[in-house]
This record gives sequence, structure tokens and C-alpha cells, in this order.
Amino acid sequence: MRSFLFSFLFLLSALAAHAVVDSSRIISTIAGGDTSGFWGDGRPANSAGIWSPMSIVRDRFQNIYFVDCYNFRIRKIDTNNVISTVVGGGSFDIAGDTIAATLARIHGVEGLCVDKTGNLYYTDIYSTRSEDGVFKVTPSGWVCRIAGGLGWGYNGDSIPARLAKLDYPCGIDVDTLGNIYISERAGHRIRRIDTSLMIATIAGNGSRTAFRDSVLGTTTGVRPWGLCVGPKNEIYFSDSVFIRKIDTNGYVRTIAGNGNVGCFLGAISTSAATLEAESSFFGSGVIAQMTMDDSGSIWAANGGCNQILCLRNNDTIQTIPSNDTLCSLDLGDGGDCMVAHFCEPYGVVRLKNGHIYISDYTNNRIRCIGCKYVPNGVLKFESLPDFSLTVSPNPVQGSNLTFSIASSSHDIFPYRVTDLSGSTLISGDTQTNLRTTIPLILPDGAYLLNVGLPPYNKTTMFLKFK
Repeated sequence: MRSFLFSFLFLLSALAAHAVVDSSRIISTIAGGDTSGFWGDGRPANSAGIWSPMSIVRDRFQNIYFVDCYNFRIRKIDTNNVISTVVGGGSFDIAGDTIAATLARIHGVEGLCVDKTGNLYYTDIYSTRSEDGVFKVTPSGWVCRIAGGLGWGYNGDSIPARLAKLDYPCGIDVDTLGNIYISERAGHRIRRIDTSLMIATIAGNGSRTAFRDSVLGTTTGVRPWGLCVGPKNEIYFSDSVFIRKIDTNGYVRTIAGNGNVGCFLGAISTSAATLEAESSFFGSGVIAQMTMDDSGSIWAANGGCNQILCLRNNDTIQTIPSNDTLCSLDLGDGGDCMVAHFCEPYGVVRLKNGHIYISDYTNNRIRCIGCKYVPNGVLKFESLPDFSLTVSPNPVQGSNLTFSIASSSHDIFPYRVTDLSGSTLISGDTQTNLRTTIPLILPDGAYLLNVGLPPYNKTTMFLKFK
């Protein structure tokens, strides 16, 4: 009996130890939610609405920038977790002259990067394909076109980038010398824009089928999308079912992928990895963005497999999650990222502190691995005192309570129904500028409705009768 009890207690302790998850692996939502839309600028990102986020990058100060696709904006989450728009939302097309970035109109931004001095670069695909281009945003908030914008296609190299035609520019990054690299998905080329703003091809010959390995980059066909630059200015890019590298001598070789289509789970060698699957949004070539962290690991979002990939030392690839490849309503926030769920993730970036930020496209969220988690997936904030609270009708007759919060901005507020002693009876979250109705299965009497967080919360009394 004693031996059995000891074994049982040992098993319980082992299970308990297994259940404890390292905080660096906890996943949470830090922006967005179930409802897509635009609100929250100037407020904590945790209360903001976003709509299908795409590429996501960081600057040297560890601020986050991401493409808010169907809000037609590029937005920033600073180190204080405040969100703002840095590009877009305006009505002016960018013909090339410098204008204020928040007055600019953007169309189909895919690629995003930041250089060491804080300039932001992005690729934009116009719906008519007439002005596919590359644009630069200065730290002071001005934007101009630096390449393309003259119609789609190819009109040669060794010409000023602003006179060049581009063909579906998507991936973009910048090296330590200030040279800009872009991948042309439909042009089947990797292009370089040097510091004199002259453009040249460094890989691809315009063909998507004439694949060759370990040769000069300009002699092989490519199907590029995601792209990043390594610490020695080598170029990495996704090429259909492969990840390939262009060295500083201009030669291209495959570093990951076995040529087969599909998904895998866990950690395997790069040569055994399958890297592509069909996706309702991405179609083929689903590794849409790649970034490199300070340790030299490559991070990529494999949207068709609903996974994040980490390629370490060019020899091993690890998937996140490691259990399945399905979209799910159970996102897994607050738990281990290895058993969480994404739905067509587009971008990923790792910060110096180890936190990993993911743009979860179909879930309309920015997710974070390693950030502080608060239950319900929303980090509540101290609501500002520019709102009013109304219960109508009051007294309440029947079994429903209806109230509204009027505010100059769209925010998410916590609410509590309490008795007169302050004991919570009902609680939840609601949005401003909407009428909220909740079931009120309580005895007749007087109650308090409390909305917001101290010190700016508001409380009103209401009466309930049958």
C-alpha cells in the first residue's frame, strides 16, 4: 500500500510539473480580436481593431510595424503598447513627390522592412497593376516612391529605380550598407536597388520553370515571395517549395525543402522539409514573409499549413505549433504556443527580448509568444474619462439589462453588475458606442453597473422589477 501511494504521488507530481508551461512559450493576442475593423489609434494596442494583418517587422528600438491589409494602413505598436497609423488612411496616390504618410492612399501592401536609421520601406501592388512600386517613409513621417510606378512588367536593369517597371513586388529587406532587395512574384526576379537608387537583377531570369541550383543567380528561374537579408548581406528567399540563399558572390543554392508539397510537424532536417500547401488566400508559394533574428535564425509564416517555421543554423526547421495544422476557434491563448492554433498566418518577427510577434491573418489578430497574458485574450487598459454610461430603460422591467457607453473612440470596456455591497454578480466585456443587452436573472431590487477600470471607471445604480 505504501509503495502504491508513493508511486501515485510521484505520478501526480510528474503530471503537475509537465503541466507548467515556460512563460516564454505562452501565447496571447496583443491586438485585434473576433471583430475585424478599424479603431483604437492612440490607445493601447490590446483594444484596437485590425483587419487581416500581413507583413510584420521591428525597428532597432523594438517598435512593431505591420500591414493592416483591409484597413489600408501600416500601423505601429510602440514599446509602450500604443498603436497608431504611420502610413495610409488618406486619399492621395503617391506619384513620387514626398507627402505626409498619413495623407497617402495605399492599395495592396505586402512587403515591409525598416533600415538601421529608422526609414520604413514597403511594396505596394495596385489593383490595376499600373503602379506597382516601392516606397520609403522617413522617421519624420514623409513618404515617397523610390522604384516602379510606371506600369507593371520588366524594362531592363542598370537604370534609375524610379524609371523601372516592376512585376508584383512583394518581399523586401535592406542590408547593412543600405541596399534594398525586393522579390518580384510575377516577374520571377530578385532585384537590388543600390544607395544611388539604381536597379539591377541579382537572381532570376524571368522564368518560373528553369530551376537550377548552385549557379550564378541570374542564370536560373525563380518563383520568389518572402525575402530577408542575413548579417553578412546574404539574401534568403522563399522559392515555391524551397528556401534558397544568394551568397555575396551572387550564387544561389537551396538550403531547405525537398521539392514536395505538404506540411510537417515538429523539428526535422531542412533537406527533409515540405514547405508548401494550398491555402484559400495564398494559393501557391505560401511562405509570404521571412525575417531573421539577432541569432541568425530565419522565421517564416507558412500560411497554407497554419504554422510558423524557425530555421536554425541552416540545418533544422521547427514548426509552431507542433501538434496539428488546422484552423480552430480554440486559439490556445494563455497556453503553450506548441499546441496553439493560427489561421493563415502571414508574417512573423522575433524581438531582442525573445518575444515572437505573429500576424494571424484570418483571425484578425497580432499574436505574441512570450508576452504577458491576461485571461480573455485582451489586456485591459485604464479607460480614459471621455465616456458616459447610460442604462435605458431604468428601472429595468423583465429579464434583460440594456446599457450603452458613449465615447469619442472605439474601445473595449469591462463591465460588472454588483449588489449594493459591491459583490460581482455578472461580468463581461463590451464595446463603446453600441447598445449592450445582457440577461439579468436576478431578484427584484437595486443594483450597480460598473464600467471601465479604476481610476476612470463609472458606476450607476439601476432598479429591477418584473
